[in-house]
Parts: sequence; structure tokens; C-alpha cells
Amino acid sequence: MSIAASDVKKLRDMTGAGMMDCKEALAASAGDFDEAIDFLRKKGLSKAAKKTDRETKEGLVDAKVDGRCGALIQVSCETDFVARTDDFTGFVAALLQQAFGEKLGSTEQMLARPFSGGSATVQEVLTEKVAKLGENMQLARVAFFEAPQGAVHAYIHPGNRVGVLLEVRGDDATLAGLAPTIHDVAMQVAAASPSFVRREEVDAATLEKEREIAREQLKESGKPAAVIEKIVDGKIGKYYEEACLMEQPFIKDDSKKVADVVREAAGGKPFEVVRFARFALGA
Repeated sequence: MSIAASDVKKLRDMTGAGMMDCKEALAASAGDFDEAIDFLRKKGLSKAAKKTDRETKEGLVDAKVDGRCGALIQVSCETDFVARTDDFTGFVAALLQQAFGEKLGSTEQMLARPFSGGSATVQEVLTEKVAKLGENMQLARVAFFEAPQGAVHAYIHPGNRVGVLLEVRGDDATLAGLAPTIHDVAMQVAAASPSFVRREEVDAATLEKEREIAREQLKESGKPAAVIEKIVDGKIGKYYEEACLMEQPFIKDDSKKVADVVREAAGGKPFEVVRFARFALGA
């Protein structure tokens, strides 16, 4: 079959492989770009493919919110130098806008979408960026929240290495009055990295795993079984304090739990922290 020069150039841009190798790959795959990329990878000719196993501990975390909707995105790369280039930051900004505009809440969903309304998918454009910038890049995580009965708040820590998306529930007047507290809760998530909002969300399998770890730690203590179980209960209580946002000591006043701060600020008005997403580079 006849291979268009434009297709050869596109595959070269996507993979960094040589022109003749790209032409051969397209001919062997009947013009299918995904199969052509696999062809090059199998022959060890795709420069972009060779970079995909490198660690990506740098990059950017960013968010976009507008009242009841918000998106959070993490794009990772190998070095801080690349993370600060206009090419990289512009790409992240475009991805964030697309995630927000199209309400995309997963990496798999987003990678399959056409990038910014074009013909190439996000995955294809990402592969092109890997070849162009010369190091591995990953669309690490994406989250989208919509809060029809509340609002979405975002906190990006200076340096764009940690970001939080927080959904809260309440009427508009209550949420407006609680804006400083909502911001503090988002900062709490960023700083203390909880896994759940409240203890009721912790699944039975996770709790049993924590109990088993605690029992194993005490196995050689020689203590009676009943005593060991009481100690295990105490360790589970400590686990709740570390893993559940509402049970954590408040970062601005560790004499209080986050739940206490939220309750005092709400003053009896209906208010609830619904969920959060926390993205951090290297995590």
C-alpha cells in the first residue's frame, strides 16, 4: 500500500523513530498507528517507548474550579527542568481545561479522548511530547467533581507538587460563610494525606488487615489474648486518627479534631464534607 509522507512524519513525531523505520512500520501495519507503534517497540526503534519505564517523580499538579464543578490533574515527568518549560506547562493547562470542560474523571477515559477537539487522542499527543521533550511523561491522575447540592473547592500547594479537590455540601449562604474553614480543610488534606473522610467509610477488609498487622506485632509479647485484643482496638483507634480526615488532629490547633473545627464553624447549620481527591508528585 502507498504510505503518505504526512503519516510517516506523524509516526516519527509520535515515536522519535527514523523516517524509513516509520514507513516500514506503517506498511507492515496497513496504516494503523497503534499497530505501527507496537511494531517499532518490538524492534526497539521507538525512542518514546524506551522512555516509558523511567521514573516520573516531577511534573505539575493543577486544578480548575467553578462553583459546583472542579477538575484536578497530575501530569508527571522526569525532571523539574522539563516541568517548568512552556511546552510542558501549556500542555498541562490544555489537559486541565479539557478535563474540566468534558467532565473527565479518569486517566483511561481522558487518554482515549481526542486532544482539544483535534484528530489525535490525548495518548497520541502525549507520546509525541515524550519524543519531543526527550523524557518520560505520564498523565498520572485525573479527578472531576460535580456538587449539585454544594460546591467544589481546590487547594494547590505552592510549587504545584500537591493538590486537593474537595466537595462540600450545604446551601450557598452557609458555604459562603464557611469559606475559610473549607479552605483549611483542603489544606488539611494536602498536609495530612487522609485516605477517608470519616471512619464509616473504612471497609471491613482494610480494618481486618490493620488488626492482623497489629496482632502480628504483638505475637511475641506474651500478653494474654484478651489484653492483646484491647491493644489492637487501641491501635485501630490510632489508625482512624491517621486515616480519616474528620478524626485527624487539626493542623492549626492539634488540641481539636477536624470534625470539631467543622462542627464549631457550621454552628448547627447543615454542612458536610462529602469527598476529596489528593494528588502528589512522587506518591
